[in-house]
Amino acid sequence: MTRAQLLYAAADARVTLRVYAELRKIFDQRGVLEQAMRAAELKPPRNVGSSSPRRRKPPVPAIDLTLEEKRIVTRLKGWRLGRANSQRLPAYMVCSDRTLEHLARELPETLEALAAIYGLGQSKIESFGQELLEALREA
Repeated sequence: MTRAQLLYAAADARVTLRVYAELRKIFDQRGVLEQAMRAAELKPPRNVGSSSPRRRKPPVPAIDLTLEEKRIVTRLKGWRLGRANSQRLPAYMVCSDRTLEHLARELPETLEALAAIYGLGQSKIESFGQELLEALREA
């Protein structure tokens, strides 16, 4: 970041804290501080009016892998490293270990099946889904 950007960010933080302190004092004097704090609580968006709401995948519980699954994960890590190096990215940006473990457990065979894998969204599937399926078949 440039020096000007850093100064702007710092000023923004200072002003925000001052506004917060002043509003808190006013609400406390009026006896409505608790009500104001509840009203200001952040809640996740509801995708109201969205034509294509994002589908949340359920979390994948941590499960001990079988020896075969561990072998597959090791092979997938090799694929991931090659892919990351070719794109000059850190390996975790291609796929997380959790994604590779989920792949090894589920062994999807189609692009559609990849959509159910933790950490694989439409963009990654379009970008390297076929390549990933091939790496899985070879593993």
